[in-house]
Amino acid sequence: MPSDLGVGDSETVTLNVAPADNTTSATLTATTPGGTSSSVTVAGGALAEIPGSNPVEYTQTWTSTTPVTFTQAGRWVLRWVVTGTGGGAEDFERYVLPARTAGGPTWWPGRTQVAAYVPWLTVSLSKPGDQTYQGTFSDDTSPDGAVADRHIADAGALVAPLATVMPAALYELAGTVTALHAAASLAAAYARTDEDARRAENLLARAVTAYQRLTTAVDDAGVDADADEPILIANYPGCEPGYLFF
Repeated sequence: MPSDLGVGDSETVTLNVAPADNTTSATLTATTPGGTSSSVTVAGGALAEIPGSNPVEYTQTWTSTTPVTFTQAGRWVLRWVVTGTGGGAEDFERYVLPARTAGGPTWWPGRTQVAAYVPWLTVSLSKPGDQTYQGTFSDDTSPDGAVADRHIADAGALVAPLATVMPAALYELAGTVTALHAAASLAAAYARTDEDARRAENLLARAVTAYQRLTTAVDDAGVDADADEPILIANYPGCEPGYLFF
């Protein structure tokens, strides 16, 4: 699953193998967005009996002995290969941001959270014909990361009047509202087909609903939200230039 890891973050990687026994062995390889692979030292834990198994079977947890440090932005692949009992291979993806959106408050979403709503905009430009979604915005996507950041900042400005007075418990919801507005704006700006335009309209509808839920939550928390805060909709397909009022 995509994540909002940032460059410099580290993760201790684990894998549960079942069934497992004394013949089980595992290796871990980390591949950077640039394609460089390196082995990660791992160790297996004690065999643990699987409750209710008959005949008795065991599970075993393998763990990297040192954390994997994500030194580059983009898509990393962590590949486990297991031999012996429980043998097989499995890839885990990590999407690493250059940073959370620069200059914004902590509740602003990162590029990865926004990209989850518009995955078709994260196809790699450097791999023609490959329609694999990268799961984030970067110099290798259209829109690129800098453009995505500007849309996130614009969407954040819509929510900011509420966020200045809302309880911290609502920051996650504020981030979701911002991410939906940013995704709708990006989808509209980069719509190539009628279907893309419809996707943008649907995202905008979801963003409006989420904003209304946020204002209600702020009111329920005892904060007097400004019900006349305007939301500019001039740049969305299917909408006449003007404002929405909540």
